[in-house]
Amino acid sequence: MDLGQLGTQPEYLVENLKKCESAPALNSLDYFTANREIGSVMKLYTDPAFFFDKWLEKEMQQREKARTDRRNRRKLQKDVPQPD
Repeated sequence: MDLGQLGTQPEYLVENLKKCESAPALNSLDYFTANREIGSVMKLYTDPAFFFDKWLEKEMQQREKARTDRRNRRKLQKDVPQPD
């Protein structure tokens, strides 16, 4: 387990880090991922930005959908003849 530079961290943190178990061996699950990339499951398991990335992806999809909806509404408004 990589604890970083122990001399730069507070003692209570160092003690807790030493007590931590290492990540489980997830390499056998790589076969079942969509890309079958070696180490991809471990990356998902240990990636601290995982939830932020998923949230950002969802937000970008919603933004693109809203943009498409606005464009469609504007197009419909232009196509509807205005009463004189």
